Amino acid sequence: MIPKDVVICDWHYERPDHTPVYFAMKGFRVITFTGRKPETSVSQAENMAGFRKNTTKEMKPRYYGMMHSTVNNQIMQEEGQIPLMLSKNCSGGLMSLNRRNKHL
Repeated sequence: MIPKDVVICDWHYERPDHTPVYFAMKGFRVITFTGRKPETSVSQAENMAGFRKNTTKEMKPRYYGMMHSTVNNQIMQEEGQIPLMLSKNCSGGLMSLNRRNKHL
């Protein structure tokens, strides 16, 4: 079981899936990450604002907001990082593991 103090980083590059609601309902704090398509990013921002506006006071603090991310594998490799795939629930998002200190 994943501890509830974990913040879920939910990547969706192609479409604005409503998985932040799923994660929040399961008790996790969630940040949605944008990517390739500006129209998807706009939809994600509107969705996240709507989730916070139209939810209960218990659920509202679980919606942390949005972030934008980019990945450059060449820079990651030069810095000794390994790109890792997240679960398929995160639509193939990437995070990196630093070889020097083994922290995500």
